Amino acid sequence: MKKIGFLFVLILGSLFHSYANLSILLVHDNGTDTERIEKIKTAITAAGYDYSYFDAVALQASPTEAMLEAFDLVIWYTGNDSNNLWFWNGNDTENEAIVSYLDNGGMLWVQGLDWLFDKYGAGPALFSPGNFLYDYFGIYTYYGQSYVNDGGQGVPQLDSQSGNDIFSLNTVYWQYSTMWYVDALIGTGNAQYLYEMGPPSYILSGFYPAIYNENGDSKVISFAFETARLDSQTHLNQLIADGLDYFDNFGTGITVPLSSVEVYSESGETTISEEEGSLQLAVSYSPANASIPLVTWEIIPGTATATVTQDGLVQANGINNGNLWVKVTSLDGTNLTDSIEINISGQGETDYHILLVNDNANTPERYLAIDSTLNNLGVNYTVFDAVSENTYPSSLILSGYDMVIWYTGNDGVDLYLWDVSNPDMPVFNEPLKQYLDNGGTLWLQGLDFLYDVYGSAPKNFAEGDFVYDYLGIQTYAAQSKSDDGGVGVSQMDAVNNDICSFTPVQWVWESLWYADGLILRPEASPVYKMGPDDYVLSNYYSGLYFEKDDAKMLTFTFATAKINSAENRDALFLDVLDYFDPQVAISTQTSTEDNYKVYPNPVNNSLTIDPGEYKETDISIYDMTGKKVWCTSLRQKKSFSIQELGMHSGLYLLRLSSGNSTQSRKLLVK
Repeated sequence: MKKIGFLFVLILGSLFHSYANLSILLVHDNGTDTERIEKIKTAITAAGYDYSYFDAVALQASPTEAMLEAFDLVIWYTGNDSNNLWFWNGNDTENEAIVSYLDNGGMLWVQGLDWLFDKYGAGPALFSPGNFLYDYFGIYTYYGQSYVNDGGQGVPQLDSQSGNDIFSLNTVYWQYSTMWYVDALIGTGNAQYLYEMGPPSYILSGFYPAIYNENGDSKVISFAFETARLDSQTHLNQLIADGLDYFDNFGTGITVPLSSVEVYSESGETTISEEEGSLQLAVSYSPANASIPLVTWEIIPGTATATVTQDGLVQANGINNGNLWVKVTSLDGTNLTDSIEINISGQGETDYHILLVNDNANTPERYLAIDSTLNNLGVNYTVFDAVSENTYPSSLILSGYDMVIWYTGNDGVDLYLWDVSNPDMPVFNEPLKQYLDNGGTLWLQGLDFLYDVYGSAPKNFAEGDFVYDYLGIQTYAAQSKSDDGGVGVSQMDAVNNDICSFTPVQWVWESLWYADGLILRPEASPVYKMGPDDYVLSNYYSGLYFEKDDAKMLTFTFATAKINSAENRDALFLDVLDYFDPQVAISTQTSTEDNYKVYPNPVNNSLTIDPGEYKETDISIYDMTGKKVWCTSLRQKKSFSIQELGMHSGLYLLRLSSGNSTQSRKLLVK
């Protein structure tokens, strides 16, 4: 029997559920263009089916195993997102909840571009028995992608295959003349091809981006194309309806809907007073025999900040104190809600907290290199992705951080950094300006953030201009490539300064284009100049430090994410954080409080430890998980091979003890 619409469920809930054969969970996993999911919702409703909705983008989480297993069918939509998909746990690892769901006979329909690219890159990749994609999805070969592997054409259409008894749409067309980044796949011997890349004259004809596979009782349809960009909503409706009608043959459906949900604290407490402490919440459901007694969890911001897992664990993040609300929403389609107020105190008392803001929409994944560096250095940091959030962090968010690293990458258009409501007087967005006015620390880095509001160089500034008053820039004088005869700047050379000793800074390319050359106001301190000395723009600076009242601003007009190696980028960041972060106390210098000498730091091949005046010193080295990786005792200076110590690239804690004296240093292995 065909399903009645969702609007009728609210009126005739018990009647609807008594006849339903298919319970559906729609998972939204497209952070690139979050509105595309609406077309999928429309198609499901037009087909006469009810569904529950899990927004992995907004919740920054994957559905739990219990959530998935409550539903007959999971539609997992990745849209056109190729980065950190929750289909792969947000970190490119196999999603065990999906594996368990399929092992228990679940049905899955994954659809969208680049869900293979997110984990396996551009391909090709071969899969064999025992592999997740081979066993459950029936995929033997991920050869490549349209546009990338077809000479820049894109695939014009998909053609239905013999044996495709699921879908009645013979040819799939797009809103565009061709679709880019559709995956070219070859299936296993047990898989059924649904659609082939076409027409027959197309260079990748013979590859199949739509495959059906069964493994035990599990059933999986893989669509490696963007369903929300079919040529019409009518054809999308037809495609979705056909798929749902097929899965409907095997569904059991929702029989008893929820009538109420109530969130409560298991301990009875509604406060978190320990720094980065946690509080376990739970939900009571009515009626007790409801078919899907599950909810999604989310934080409703107040004056405090925290996270909540999809199992109800609230985790303070050690930043803001105050209150917030935790909200639950029923997951069976009834959309029942309840919330509880949580009070948070005792945060932000010890650690130095850093906020990394990604403001680079041109190549938004570039910030991940900086994310990796901060992780390597073991600092306490949070990422705010302004590109996917489509906004800048609020004053409340910024106020909880000791340092803000604002990364503009290589994007010179419509940055969230700026408020251009008065084009004659650009300023930083109001929360960031307020953060600086309250004495914050900003490390601004990337190409073209001046170009975004001032265009091509040169541009002079004076008192009353924001970049003069806050950043210490007197003249935006030139850009590499644009003003150096098309050469680009090959390196940045550290000048005599208290912050950065790492030099020279070089790139993954021979030279860097569009780095800004600056003239500083007299009160500003130079950090890096364009180099080498014979470079035509070598009299200009691309790194400076300036203080305005209690605010501290470090400005780099070059792309740190494109430094020539991860180790060198780590070393540069180590310099900066050692200067600004007294609590983490990353040290690249020999201590002045004792005679220990440990060098070089960062270290490549050989580490030398000199205990100085101490007769015998115990040396221990720990990785950042706290595991001891090596120990010895010294009476005199000695050098050690990093390879012999079994240490890989990363950050380590070096502990030196002699008598009643114990000291710790952070050691970076390149």
